[in-house]
Amino acid sequence: MNKRYECPMTFDQLAQLSDDQIDKSDIPELDEAWFAQAKLTPPVPNPM
Repeated sequence: MNKRYECPMTFDQLAQLSDDQIDKSDIPELDEAWFAQAKLTPPVPNPM
């Protein structure tokens, strides 16, 4: 799917689209090589 939209969408407009209506063609799939190099980074605690 190579769908382009007429104008930029707001978050509310994007949230109303189904997954099939969203153009994800420019997002690469994550393969085993990516996960092999991925590092888990825990969040830093927020001091109050």
